[in-house]
Amino acid sequence: FYIFTQPPQLPQYSDIMIDDYLPGISSTFDWLKGKKLYKHQYEALRSLEEGKNVVLIAGTGSGKTEAWVFYALKKAVSNKFVALATYPTLALSNDQVNRIEKYAGKLGVSVIKIDKGTRDELKAIKGGAGLRQAIASSKIVLTNPAFLLSDIKRFVDKQSRAYLYTVLRDLDLLVIDELDFYTPRSIALLLGMMKLLYTHLKVPRQVVVMTATLSNPEEMCSFLESLNGRKCVIIRGNPFNVENRTLVVLGKNLRSIWEKIQDVKKTILATGNLDKDVLKALDDYSVFERNAYRVINYLRSLGVDVPSPALSIPELLEPYVNDHGVTIVFTRSINRAEELYRELLERTPGLMNKVAVHHHLVDRKKREEIEMKAREGHIRVIISPRTLSQGIDIGTVIRIVHVGLPEELREFRQREGRKGRRENIVFTESIVIPQGVFDINLLSKGESAFKKWLELPIEKTIVNSDNKYLYLFTGIAKLKSTWMDKNLNEKEIFVLRKTRVLEPDGKVDYKRLDKVWFNLNFYEYSPPYGIPRSLIREDKEIPLEPIGRCDLVEKFQVGCFDLGSGGVVLKLDYGRGRNVSRVVEYELSYRTLNMLDALKDAVEQYRDIKLRWGESPELIRDVFRAKVISVVDTVVYPPKMGFGELIKIPNRVNWVVKSDKPRLVKLADNHHVVFDQRRISLPVSTHGEYRDFTSGIMIEAMENEDPILIRLGLAYILIVLRRVYSYSISALEYSVDAVGGKVFFELHEPESSGLLEKIDWL
Repeated sequence: FYIFTQPPQLPQYSDIMIDDYLPGISSTFDWLKGKKLYKHQYEALRSLEEGKNVVLIAGTGSGKTEAWVFYALKKAVSNKFVALATYPTLALSNDQVNRIEKYAGKLGVSVIKIDKGTRDELKAIKGGAGLRQAIASSKIVLTNPAFLLSDIKRFVDKQSRAYLYTVLRDLDLLVIDELDFYTPRSIALLLGMMKLLYTHLKVPRQVVVMTATLSNPEEMCSFLESLNGRKCVIIRGNPFNVENRTLVVLGKNLRSIWEKIQDVKKTILATGNLDKDVLKALDDYSVFERNAYRVINYLRSLGVDVPSPALSIPELLEPYVNDHGVTIVFTRSINRAEELYRELLERTPGLMNKVAVHHHLVDRKKREEIEMKAREGHIRVIISPRTLSQGIDIGTVIRIVHVGLPEELREFRQREGRKGRRENIVFTESIVIPQGVFDINLLSKGESAFKKWLELPIEKTIVNSDNKYLYLFTGIAKLKSTWMDKNLNEKEIFVLRKTRVLEPDGKVDYKRLDKVWFNLNFYEYSPPYGIPRSLIREDKEIPLEPIGRCDLVEKFQVGCFDLGSGGVVLKLDYGRGRNVSRVVEYELSYRTLNMLDALKDAVEQYRDIKLRWGESPELIRDVFRAKVISVVDTVVYPPKMGFGELIKIPNRVNWVVKSDKPRLVKLADNHHVVFDQRRISLPVSTHGEYRDFTSGIMIEAMENEDPILIRLGLAYILIVLRRVYSYSISALEYSVDAVGGKVFFELHEPESSGLLEKIDWL
C-alpha cells in the first residue's frame, strides 16, 4: 500500500456577517453564530439581488444551499415571491431540506416538500383540494425533476390540473441543484421545461444552477441568457475540506509472501520448465513485486500453496462497523454491493443493524430509513453502487472506500464529496482498492500515476441547447396542449417527422403522439410507473421495489439472480400486447430452481463444470459469492441516419460460472495464468424491450478494409474525445458488422446528446 495526505481547504470569507444579510437567521444553528458569509455565497446573493442568473460551482460543504435560500427568504419575507428548487433525488437531500425548513420557520416563510411519495401521503391526509392549497400558500417549494416533469405535462394539458399550477404561474426563482448528476437526455428535458415555461408564461424570472464538478459552465450560462434575457454570472468557490488521508491498498505484504515462497523454492524448481519471468521473480524481489499477481497465480496453478496477495475487503471493513463515524463503500455494481454486504454480515453477525446496502432496487422507504439511521449514528457502514454518490449530506461521513475506481473521474469526485462536511471532523480517509486490470495497472505504478489520473480534466456535462430531445419535448407539448400556441418551429417539425409523430404530409398521428407523450418521462422513456415485482418466500408474496423497462431487459429475465432480494426470477406476467406487467421471483433454493426444467438442466450443467474443474459444486453459495452470475445478452438497434428510435431487446439469458482455481496457459514463449469461465445458456424465452430516441449513423466501409482496424480506429476516436475534448468515454458507442460480404460500422449516442452533430469531424 501507499498513502498520501491532502491538506485541509476552506472557502474564502467575505466581509459580510450572515446576520447582516438576513437578521436573526444565525440563531437557527449554533454553527452559524458569529460567522461571515463565504465569498462565493456573497457573490451569488449580490448577483441575485442585481437580477442576474447564477451558475455556482463549489465543492461539497461550501454552503451552496445558503447561496440561494437566503436570497429567497429575504424576498419572501417582504414581497410576494415564489422559489422552486429541484434536487436529483429529493429523499437524498433531507439534510438540505431540513436546513431550509428551519431557516424558513425562523422567518415565518412557508415551505413544502413535494414529490410522488409525499404528494400521495399529503393527499391522503389533506385531500386533493387541501394539498393544492398547501402548495399554493408556500413561498419555497422543494421537488425533484421527475415530479416536476410529470406536473408540467399536466400543466400542458390544462393549467389548473397541475399541482404546482400557482407555483409555475408566479415562479420568480428556479433552482437546479447538482446539475452534473444528470445525463444528456435529462439535461435536455430540464432545458426543454425551462424553455416551455418562459415561452408561454415568462417564468422563471431568475435561475440558479448549482454544481460541484461542472467543467463547462459557459454553455449553461449561454442558455440561461438566451432564455430570459438576464445576464448570467459564473461564480466559483472553494470546497470545505478537512485534512484527507488517501490510502491505496494493493494487497497484503508482498515481501512476506515472497519470503514464504523462498521456503519452497527447491520444490518449485524441481517441477522443471518454469516460465522465465517466474524464475527471475523467485530470485529477485523487485521483479516479484512488479508481477506479484501473475507469479502467485502461476505457482498456485502448479499446486504450490501460496497465500493470496488479494485483500479481504470484508476483513478491512470490519473495524469500521464500530467506528465513531460513517463509512460509505462504493462499488461498481449492485451485485458487488450485495455480495460485500452479505460477506460483511457473515463477519459481524451480532452487528448487522450497523451495516446496510443502498441502491435503487431497495424499497424507497427502506432507503430513507437507512439514511436517517446513518445520520443518527446507528448505521456505520453503507455499501452502495452509485445512489449515494450525489445529493446526500450525512454530516458524519468520515471515510469513503472505493472498491474499484469508477469509469469516470467525475464520479470519483462525486463519491469523495460525501465526506468531511463538518468542522468538528479532524480528518477524513479515502481508501482505494483496485478491482480489475485497469485499476491494478494504474495504481500499482504508485502515487504519481494515481495523482496524474486525478488531475485529468473532469468529463464535461453535456449541456446542449440544440439537443433534438429538447425539440421533441417542446414540439409534442405544443401538439398536446389545449391552450398553447401550436405553431411548430422548423427544428420541432424535423424531429417530430423523424419520430413519426408527424406524417410525411404534415398530418399528426395522434395515436403515436399520445404514446410518445405518455412515455416521455425524466429518467427513462417508459410509462410513468415501474413494473411491479414480488418475491415468493415460504408461500408468502412479498412486494419489492418496482423496476424500469431498462432493468427488465438487462437484469430481470427468467433465470436471473437478484442478490438484493435473495431470489431468482421464475415468472413474467403479461398484460396487453404481451407487455410484461409483473416480475415474480422465488427465494433462491434448489427446490425453486427445480420448478423450471430449463433451470434444472442449467443446475446439472453447473455441477458438471465444477466437477471437471475439481471443485465442489455449491450453487447457492457460489451465487452469493458472485462465482455464478446471471448475464442477459441484449441486442441494440440504434438509429442509422441521424435522430430516430433506439431499441434494446433481451436476446439470451446466461449463467457465467467462474473457477476458484487458476490455470496455466502457454502462448508462444510466455505463460499466462487464467481463471476458467464457462457460460451456460438458459433455454428460456426473453421478453420486454426498451425504446428511446437518440442519434446514430451507419457507414459502409470501403472494400478490403480490415474490420479489426476499423474497431481500433473507432476506439481511438473515443480516447481522443476523452483526452482532448474531455467528453466521457461512454458518450458514444460503436459496432462493426459484416453483412453479405460488406462491412458496416456505426456510431450512436446511448442517450440523446447531440454530440455526433456538435463535433467537427473534419
